[in-house]
Amino acid sequence: MPDLGIYIHLPFCLSRCGYCDFAVVTDQDSAQNEYVSCINNEIEFWSREIEKPLTSIYFGGGTPSRLNSESWKGML
Repeated sequence: MPDLGIYIHLPFCLSRCGYCDFAVVTDQDSAQNEYVSCINNEIEFWSREIEKPLTSIYFGGGTPSRLNSESWKGML
């Protein structure tokens, strides 16, 4: 059975780059906590459905470094 990895999309950006095709939002950092709460709900759901351990987690999309430290703690 192949290794299991996940991708978590973090859409928060300061501005939109002209070359970017990702789904991103600008000036909406206030939505971070609600977004991460939804991500955490997904993580909890899938952790019960899939019994195989993760071998990798990739964070991408917008600018993941814009996420506040409390949100990172909650996801990790």
